[in-house]
Amino acid sequence: MTGANHVATGALIGASFSAPVALPLALVSHFVLDSLPHHSQAHYSKRSRQFTYIFAADVLLATAVAVLIAVHRPAHWGLMLVAAFLAVCPDAMWLPAYIRTIRQREHLPHNRLMVWHKKIQREYEWGYVTEAVWIILMSIFLRHSL
Repeated sequence: MTGANHVATGALIGASFSAPVALPLALVSHFVLDSLPHHSQAHYSKRSRQFTYIFAADVLLATAVAVLIAVHRPAHWGLMLVAAFLAVCPDAMWLPAYIRTIRQREHLPHNRLMVWHKKIQREYEWGYVTEAVWIILMSIFLRHSL
């Protein structure tokens, strides 16, 4: 799933649940979303312009969600931002591998969590439909929270 979908889902969890429950739920939501069918980036290189554009757009959209929450400051805005961060943070484990790819360096072996995280992914070329529907639904629900 895209980072924007993870951020929006985490923010909605932060708006819907209290602090002790929202935080682990937000973290777990990352893996639940990754197990749903979503867009595959396997058909183009992580060094390609297409990947860079998609990655940049995703970062901008995820940031926009967080900024909107910070600007509107709904009732549980702090919890929403922390939950949004927790929902997207498992993807940070892939950052060193991405940097190594960009620098054309040899990849290091994946740890057990990375192997499991990769295994649960359900990526398809048509998965952008799932991604789009999900972000639209999260936007609708988040709008009511702002």
